Amino acid sequence: MGYVVDVIDTVDGIVSACSLDDIKRDDPDTTVIPVPPIIGGLPFMVDAILKRTKNHEINVLRIWGHGGAGIQNIAAGHSADGWRTDGSLDIRHFEQAAGLLSTLHSRFYSCKSRIELRGCRVAAGSRGRELMLAVSKAVGVRVLAAVDYQSRMYWHNSVFQADPDGGFKRVFYTSSDIVYSD
Repeated sequence: MGYVVDVIDTVDGIVSACSLDDIKRDDPDTTVIPVPPIIGGLPFMVDAILKRTKNHEINVLRIWGHGGAGIQNIAAGHSADGWRTDGSLDIRHFEQAAGLLSTLHSRFYSCKSRIELRGCRVAAGSRGRELMLAVSKAVGVRVLAAVDYQSRMYWHNSVFQADPDGGFKRVFYTSSDIVYSD
């Protein structure tokens, strides 16, 4: 087990293939958890993380999938009424996810560990900020997400960080470091 856990939404085959290929090439020691195209992706993800990690083992949890303002997809497609419940982290349905996410707290190395929501535009607008703060509070670690569209493994431009104490700030992110901006 590595200190990085990568959760890959496999609903979009092209996105998952690119992410898996890049992760295997760039981070050979990471634990990769592919999430199949199922309803209930969030419970599936949490259960898989709990089964494959030990207490105080995770330093970085990255969730790869499509996103939108206040939404990080885990294994949900679009439906007539929007994003399917339990298939994404969605601020509109977060009360259903909070308890489940809180079970991951003991798996993180420290409060300085982080969750990276790697979907496009997850941090955009007030919904993005609300989602990041809610996830951070529920799990007790920092949460990072971007406001722009993403491509492959790299975040572009504006990345924000939410802290369990309610702090929220813009950061400059590289794969090896987080630099805080003013």
